[in-house]
Amino acid sequence: MDNIVTRFLSRHPLYLIFLTIVLTAFFSYISSSDNSIDEVSFDTGGKIFELNKKIGENFQSPYHFTTVIFESKSDDIFTPEAFSEILNNQNKLIALDNNLFLSKAAGINEDNYLFNLTDFETGRKSTGVTSIVDITDEFIKTQMNIPDGVKGVNKNQLKFALDKILTSEEGNELLRTISRDDIYTKVKNVSNELT
Repeated sequence: MDNIVTRFLSRHPLYLIFLTIVLTAFFSYISSSDNSIDEVSFDTGGKIFELNKKIGENFQSPYHFTTVIFESKSDDIFTPEAFSEILNNQNKLIALDNNLFLSKAAGINEDNYLFNLTDFETGRKSTGVTSIVDITDEFIKTQMNIPDGVKGVNKNQLKFALDKILTSEEGNELLRTISRDDIYTKVKNVSNELT
């Protein structure tokens, strides 16, 4: 059989070239007409994945995320005073956890309960608590060269920083996490105060 195929191909090489071109064109057409995008799944099945699924269904995660929306004492949450107060309270919470006061007060094993988190989209590292205040404070210190961060800016500078953050690519990701339900969200259009 091998000799017949070999002899045929050696005598008629154009048939092999023609067949290769036809098959290439056929498979190219099929692959280009398929507009669906296949996603890779790392869950290939099996006992380990079934066990992991059962663990997820029966045991709680050791990490709990809580989302909080701040309300201002005045009409505007976007003031340096409000941001400074939020930042101070976050830092106090982190200090309490570092000194094991959170676990002592709860009467549980003395340990740190706020965990270190790295946001893979922005590359920011945070301990236990993260908010738009942290991002704004960091932006003001690094991009606007104001060493005191939110504590050293006026209202217009803070709003400028927020505008730059929220219109950036990372800001778009942040905005996606905020609830957009019209029933619970009041939207107020504000004209540019700088003009």
